[in-house]
Amino acid sequence: MAREARSRAAPEATVGLDDYAIHADRPLAELRSGANMAYLADRGDGAEPAFFALICERAALPRVDIMPRLRRLEAPNLLTPLAWGPVDWPLSGRRHLAILYAKPAGGRCVATLEETTSPLGEEDALRLFLRRVVPGLKALHEAGIVHGAVNPANLFFRDDARRQFVLGECASTRPAVSQPAAFAPIEMAMAAPGARGQGQPADDVFGLGATLVFLLLGRNPAAGLDETPLLRARIDSGSYTALVGDKRLPVGLIELLRGLLADDAKIRWTIAEVEEWLASRHAVTRQGLGLKRAARPFDFAGRSYFTARALAFAFAGNPGAAAAAVRSDFEPWVQRALGDETSIKLLRAALNEPGSESRTESRDASLAARAGIALDLLAPVRYRGLSAMPDGLGGALVDAVTGGGDVQAIAEAVAQRVPQFWLAARSATAPEHAQLYKLFERLRLQLDDRRLGCGVERLLYELNPGLHCLSPLIEADYVMAMSEVLPALEKRAANEFGGRHPLDRHLAAFIAAKLKTIANDWMDDLSSDKPKEKLLGTLRLLVRLQALGGTAAVPALARWLARQAAPFIDEFHHRPTRKRLAAQLERATQSGRLHDMLFAIDDPEEKRRDEAGFAEARRAHAAVAAELKRAAAAAEGPQRAKQIEALAGQLAAGLATALAAAALAGSAVVLG
Repeated sequence: MAREARSRAAPEATVGLDDYAIHADRPLAELRSGANMAYLADRGDGAEPAFFALICERAALPRVDIMPRLRRLEAPNLLTPLAWGPVDWPLSGRRHLAILYAKPAGGRCVATLEETTSPLGEEDALRLFLRRVVPGLKALHEAGIVHGAVNPANLFFRDDARRQFVLGECASTRPAVSQPAAFAPIEMAMAAPGARGQGQPADDVFGLGATLVFLLLGRNPAAGLDETPLLRARIDSGSYTALVGDKRLPVGLIELLRGLLADDAKIRWTIAEVEEWLASRHAVTRQGLGLKRAARPFDFAGRSYFTARALAFAFAGNPGAAAAAVRSDFEPWVQRALGDETSIKLLRAALNEPGSESRTESRDASLAARAGIALDLLAPVRYRGLSAMPDGLGGALVDAVTGGGDVQAIAEAVAQRVPQFWLAARSATAPEHAQLYKLFERLRLQLDDRRLGCGVERLLYELNPGLHCLSPLIEADYVMAMSEVLPALEKRAANEFGGRHPLDRHLAAFIAAKLKTIANDWMDDLSSDKPKEKLLGTLRLLVRLQALGGTAAVPALARWLARQAAPFIDEFHHRPTRKRLAAQLERATQSGRLHDMLFAIDDPEEKRRDEAGFAEARRAHAAVAAELKRAAAAAEGPQRAKQIEALAGQLAAGLATALAAAALAGSAVVLG
């Protein structure tokens, strides 16, 4: 939706986005969102700047799909995007997605969770915070959107007096990537920040409760506690106890806070129920199953565990020892101590999983991961160092690819069918889980396929449909759609692609993930080690892209392809044919129409005629040579004159045959 970006030389650099001007020389560090830097923006009308833009980093995975819905929301106390689109950013020399927002006049509540602030009293907490923020969250949830970043560092003030709370934005990066662990439910806190998936509305409710505790105390309730010990304390005693404990809070809000911070999402209040409580103070009473505690502990790695969730968390940190424990006398403890039939069935399924040919370390990690799922169905997939919700594996892979992380662990988890085990363990499979299961099964088969368009790169783009192409050739162009591939390649063709092939593993996988309705036979040719087959595969794919809405003419790209194709035209034996095809190739190059170029170098019938004409010429040549040899042997005989006369006739006939064959080939092209 953004117009083509306009830029001027620094230091007066501005970039246009719709009717707004973004000032690249006026950063607003206090309004940044995670790694996405903020810059002042205005309408270019000389009025006081009242807007700012976030410039999204390459691995941010902005939520472009929800932005139209966010802009339509009627939620004055929620920052929602006013405009967005890719811009040519002068500070980096590349394209970024820019998102424009109204600028909150009072700034941010706290820059970090280490800051303290004046505690709110009960009435101010209700009037200034909850009654302003809750309606916006309710509107989000009714629109099917999870915010994912409800915490004090994402709270702002609309007014200079800093009395009107506004909940910060949620679109510039994937959900919950910047959500502090103490402000996330236990299962979300267990996952890596970039691998938490899409989340659910109940996650926002928990964040609201933890934020309310912060505002009432004027400080972080988890201050001074490391994440892992805090998480263990929450698992053992519950989040409310671990976060609130004996801290003094208004008695009138205790019931509300218990409902917001409940660890069981089925018991946790909904935003609609919070809104109703604010109006009527009628409590929500809903029963849920408590966390089962064993009468006797299970000893593992020097500690005793009474709950399945705590033991599963410990298993994740020591998969080798966990696999040994599960293979030993483990099932009787689960039966006696927990009596959970679901866990028992899943443990048996994990132990009976068909043997893998992978190394022992991978087999142990796979068994430990499955045992962890059996013990804690809500926890993320934990495989070796990976901890991700199944729908967050795509985010984990983006972080690994762009940040030099462990790509292999993610690929192994899919190959070992660990996320599939998590999805199949659900008693009632949600439609999105069924779709994700099928996707993992399909991608598992492609991981070992070494053709361009498959492998880990295919996994990356299939799991992240909104990710721009990370090919080093065009990554800086922020290519999001198929129609943008050819223009980006056209820009790079002028420098011969730096000596590289234009279709690398990333670009081939990006295209393959988008071309779902078209057969992938082009991948065989593109992956060939034969130069001609590789060139034809490249050209056929680029022709498809041009036909699917790419730019109508790509002369620079055509010139590169023509140089690669020239040796194949020289393979034709018939000189007039070579001359005609070279001229046809030149016309196609000048026009930049790749289909015409493909027709010039990939016409099987033309090649067949050339081979047939050449074979006929060779036969005629052989016949003439034989006659010449016979004539030379008899040159001194008495019949010399008659032999010479006969030889002349045969020579004439042979040459006529060869010429006729060549002429036929040429005429067939002209008439065809």
